[in-house]
Amino acid sequence: MLAAPAFQSWLEGEPLDIPRLLVAADGRPRHTIFTLAHLPEAERMFFVTLLLGAVETWMRQQTGTGSLRALLYFDEIFGYLPPVSNPPAKPYLLRLLKQARAFGVGLVLATQNPADIDYKALSNIGTWFVGKLATDQDKQRLLDGLATEDGLNRRELDDLISHLDKRVFLARNVHQSPPVRFHTRWAMNYLAGPLTREQIPALNRLVGAVPTAVMQELANPTNRASAVPAPEQTPRLTLPVGIREYFLPAEGAADDPVQYQPMLLAQAHITFRNRKYGVDTAVTRTLLTAVTDPDGRVPWADGAAASLDRDTLQTEPRPDASFAPLPPPLRDAAAMRRMQQDWADWLAQHSEVLVQANVQLGLYAAPDVPAGQFHQQCLEAVQPKIEVEMQKAAVPHDRQISALRQKITREQRELDEDQADLSHNKQKEALTHTKTVLGIFGRGRSKRIEQSHRQRRLTEKAASEVTESQETLAAMEQELSRLEAVKEQELAAVRQKWVAVAEGITAVPITPFKKILTWCCLRWPGCR
Repeated sequence: MLAAPAFQSWLEGEPLDIPRLLVAADGRPRHTIFTLAHLPEAERMFFVTLLLGAVETWMRQQTGTGSLRALLYFDEIFGYLPPVSNPPAKPYLLRLLKQARAFGVGLVLATQNPADIDYKALSNIGTWFVGKLATDQDKQRLLDGLATEDGLNRRELDDLISHLDKRVFLARNVHQSPPVRFHTRWAMNYLAGPLTREQIPALNRLVGAVPTAVMQELANPTNRASAVPAPEQTPRLTLPVGIREYFLPAEGAADDPVQYQPMLLAQAHITFRNRKYGVDTAVTRTLLTAVTDPDGRVPWADGAAASLDRDTLQTEPRPDASFAPLPPPLRDAAAMRRMQQDWADWLAQHSEVLVQANVQLGLYAAPDVPAGQFHQQCLEAVQPKIEVEMQKAAVPHDRQISALRQKITREQRELDEDQADLSHNKQKEALTHTKTVLGIFGRGRSKRIEQSHRQRRLTEKAASEVTESQETLAAMEQELSRLEAVKEQELAAVRQKWVAVAEGITAVPITPFKKILTWCCLRWPGCR
C-alpha cells in the first residue's frame, strides 16, 4: 500500500499532529479546515479514518475535564455512520460519541438525512438541532431518538417538527426541558456553494497564509571545470587499523569522472535523563566537517549538520575514481581517537535540551511538546484551583449580599405599606376637609376644624415615612451594587492570579546523562 503511486501524495504536506492543528506555536487556538470535495469516495473514507484515529489517539493522552477542550465539526456525515454497514470510520465515530465528552472533546455532526444514521449514534447525542425535514422516514427516525427522553410526548414533538418553517430549528438538550424553537440569523453574505481546488489558494491569499514549501535539491550543478584548475589528485592510501572509511556516490551522469574528497564524519548518541522533570530521551547528532589543521583540531561549532543514511554508504570506491589529498590527521589512528574524544567533550559542554517547566504547578513538558500545548495544559491545571478559590472567596460576599437583599425586601414591604397609608390618609383628609367646609356655619365647627388639622398631620407623617423609606431603599440598592462590584473584583483578582501562575513557564536546560557514545570515520563524498 505504501508503495502504491496513489498513496505517495499522503506522505507529503502537513502532518496529522492534533496538538499542532489545535494550537498555534504562540499558544493561540486554531481553526483547521479539511476539504475533501476533490477526493474520490475511497480516499475520502481513507482520510477521515486517519483523522479520526489521530484525534482518538491524542484524546486518550489527555486528562479528564468538564470543560470543552476541542471541537470536531463534520459537515455531512452521510455514509460514515450508516445503520447497517460498517465503513472504517464508523467505529471511531461511535467511540468518540460515547467517550469523547469525558476528555473535553465535543462533536458536531450535520446531515440532511437522519434516517441514514445508526441508532447507536443517535442515542449518544446530547444536543439536537432539528430543521425542516423532507421525508416522513427522517422524521420518524428522529422521533424514535427524541421520544426516549423523559417528559417528551411523541405527538407534541411530531407536531412541532411538522410545522417548522424555513430557517427555524428545534433545539433539544438532554440537560434542559422542554425543546425550544429558534430562528437562525442572516449570514453576512450569501453562500457561494462548494469550493473548487483553484479557489482554495485564493482564499488562503486573502488571510496571508503561506503554503508549505517542498524542499527540492538542485538538479543541475554548475560545471566549473573550465573556470577552475583541475584539483590535485593522489592514489588511494591504505589506512591503518581503527579508521573506518565510507564512500558516497556522486550525482550526475554515470560516465562523468569522479573525485573523492576527504571529510570527517562524526556522530554521537546523546542521552538526556532527568527524573525530576520526567525527561528520558535520546538525540543523535551527526556532523560533517573538513579537517584542515595539521594537529587535528576541529572547529566543531562550524561543522555542518548531516544525515547518515547507512543504505547510501559504500565501503568501496568506484574503480575509475580519483582521490584528493588526505590530510595527515585523517590517516592517523591516534589522531582520530583524539578527535573522537574531543568531539565527546565538546558535546558534553554544548548539548542540552530545554524542558518547559511550571514550577508553581509542578508541571513539566517533554522537549517535543509544543509551547502552546503546554500552556493549554497549565491553564487546564489551574481551572479547578480557580473554581475552589472563587467559591471560597465568594462566601463572605454572598452572605453580605443575601442579608442586604433581605433588608431590601423588608424595606420594600414597609415602603408599600407606607404608600398605602399615605393614600388612605390623603383620601381621609380630603373627606374630612370636605365635611369641614360644608359644616363651617353649623354646630361643632371648631371640632371639625381640629379633626381636619389632625388628619393633615397624619397625612404629612405618612408622606414623611414614604420619603424616608424611598431614601433608605435607594441607599440599600446602591450598597448592593457596591458589594456586587467588590465581589466581582475579588473574583477577577483570583482568576488573574492563577492565570499568571499558569503563564509562569520557564525553560530548564537539561544536560547530557553520563557518557556520550561517539564515533568518527573518514567519509569520501564523490564529486564530478
